[in-house]
Amino acid sequence: MTHARWAAGCLAVLLWHWPAFAAASNGGLADLDRATERKLSATNLNDLSQVIDLLQAALNKGLDAPNTAFAQQLLAESLLERATALTDGLSEQDLPAARQPRVRLWSVALSDLKRVVQLEAKQPRAYYVMGRLHLLAGDRDQAIEALTQAIDTAAEDQTELLAEALTLRGSIQTSSEQGRADLDRALALVPDRTEALLARARVLQEQGKHDEALVDLDRAIALDPDDPAAHEARGSVLASKEDFAAALQSLDRAIELAPKSDGALARRAQVKLSQNDSAAALADLDRALELNPEARVVRLLRAHVRLLTNNPDGALSDVETTLRMQPGFLPAIRLRAEILATTGKLADAIGTLEALADVRSDDGALMLQLARYCLADRQSRRAIAICARVLESDQQNADALRLRGDAYLAAGNQSQAIADYEAALQIEPNESGLLNNLAWLLATSPDDGLRNGKRALELATKACEVTHYKEAHIISTLAAAYAENGQFETAVEWSRKAVDLGQGTPHLAQLQEELKSYQNKTPWRELQSADEQPGQQPPAATPPGDEKPVAEQPAPAVSAHVPPDGDRPPPNGQNR
Repeated sequence: MTHARWAAGCLAVLLWHWPAFAAASNGGLADLDRATERKLSATNLNDLSQVIDLLQAALNKGLDAPNTAFAQQLLAESLLERATALTDGLSEQDLPAARQPRVRLWSVALSDLKRVVQLEAKQPRAYYVMGRLHLLAGDRDQAIEALTQAIDTAAEDQTELLAEALTLRGSIQTSSEQGRADLDRALALVPDRTEALLARARVLQEQGKHDEALVDLDRAIALDPDDPAAHEARGSVLASKEDFAAALQSLDRAIELAPKSDGALARRAQVKLSQNDSAAALADLDRALELNPEARVVRLLRAHVRLLTNNPDGALSDVETTLRMQPGFLPAIRLRAEILATTGKLADAIGTLEALADVRSDDGALMLQLARYCLADRQSRRAIAICARVLESDQQNADALRLRGDAYLAAGNQSQAIADYEAALQIEPNESGLLNNLAWLLATSPDDGLRNGKRALELATKACEVTHYKEAHIISTLAAAYAENGQFETAVEWSRKAVDLGQGTPHLAQLQEELKSYQNKTPWRELQSADEQPGQQPPAATPPGDEKPVAEQPAPAVSAHVPPDGDRPPPNGQNR
C-alpha cells in the first residue's frame, strides 16, 4: 500500500506540473519554427547560415524527441547545402595555401560535412562532396577515401549519385586499371553520362588506347555538340596520335565555344609548339595567362617556351612568379633547375635538386634529373650510382637504364653501356634515341668483341624509320653501320644525306669528317673516355604539361653522336 500511494502521488505531481515540463523540453521550439520558415525562403549562403544558427540554438535550448529528430534532419540538410554551395564556388578556381579567405571557406565546408555525417552516418552525398573538397586541396588519398564511403553508403536507387562518385573516383585513381573499372561501372549505371565518357577517354589516352578514347569522345560530342571540354579532350587525344592538323581543328572549336578557357588555349599552344610554331604558342599562352594569371601549369609551360626561344630571363621570371604563388611547388623548382643548367650554371642546378633529393629520394623522375646534370657535369660515376638507386625500386624504368648506359659510356665502360641499352630496348623497343645510341656503339666501338655490324644496321634502320629519315645524327649512324659492314658506297650515300641535313648545325664538321672516312673506305671508330672534370655544357629543357616533364624525358645521347636540336651534347665534350 505504501508503494502504491507513493506512485500515485508522483503521477499527480507530474500531471499537475506537465505544462511546465513540456515547455522546458521544447524551449527551442520558437527558434525551430523560425529556422523552418527561413529555410523555406532561403536563397543564399547568408540565409542558410542563419537557418543553421537558429537550428543549433533550438537544439541547445532543448526540444522533445520528435522535434529534436526534425531539427537534426533539417540541420544536416542545411549544412550539406551550405557545404555543397561553398565547394561549388571553390571549384571554380584552384586553392593555393596562400589564399587564406578561400582556405577558411574550405575549412567551413569540411566542418559542415563532418557535422552532417555525425548527425546521419549514412550520408553518401556528404561523403561525395567531401571527396570533391579534399581533391580541391590536392589530397588525392583523402578524396578517394571519402568517395569510397559515398559509394559504399549509397542506396541502390541512388543511381545518379553513385555514378557521380564512381566517375570522380575513377578519374583520380593512381591505377589506370582501377580508374577504368570505376568508369566502366559508372557508364553501366548511366550510359549517357558525359563526365564519365570524358574521364574514361582520359584513362584510355594514358593507356595509349587513342582510338578507343576517340570513340568515347565522339559519343560525348554526339550527346552535347557544344561541350567545349569534349572538343578540348578530343584535340588532346589527336595530338597524342600526332595528328596535329585534326587536333587544332578540335581545339579551335573548343576555344570558339569557350573563348575564356585558359586550358584549351594552353593545349593549343602545346600543339603549335609540336609544329615548331613557338610564336603562336606564346601568343596562346599569353592570352591564357591574361584570363587566369594564377594558372601555374600554364605559366610553367610559357616558361618552357621562353627557354626554348632563348629567353631564359623571361622563363626564370615565370618560374619565380609561380613559386611566389605556391612556394615549394615541385614542377617549378625542377624547371628552375633546368633553366640554371641550360644557362651554364650546372653547379647551381645540381645544388637546387640535391636539396630536394635528400627528402624525396623516392621520386624517380627527380633523381634522374639530378643524374642527368651530374652526367653533363662529367660526374659519370655519381650519375651511375643515382640511376642504380632508382632501378633498385623500379627495375623496369627505361629512362634510368638508358641514362645509366649513357653514364657507363661516358666512363669508358662500353660493355655495361650496351647491357643497359639492350635492357631499356626490351621495355621501349621503338625509342629512337635508344635505337640510335646502341647502333652507334655497336658500329663504332674500337673493341672488336663489342662491335656487331649486322645488329647495328638493324637498329639504325629502325631508328631512321621511327624518325622518318629526318634526323641527321641518326642517318649518320646508319652510314656508320653500313661502313662497319663494308658497304662503303651505301655508307657514303647516307653520310652525304646526313651532311646535307646537318647544314648550319654545330656538328657539321664532325659529319663531314665521317664522310671523308667512308670515302677512304675506313669505318668510324670512337671511344668514350672517362672524364670526371665538372663544368660541362648543361642539358636542354623539356616541356612540362601533357608531354613528359623534364626529368622524365629519355636520357641524352652521350655517345659522341650528334644530338638533335634540344638534346644535350656528350658530357666529355665530343660533339657529333
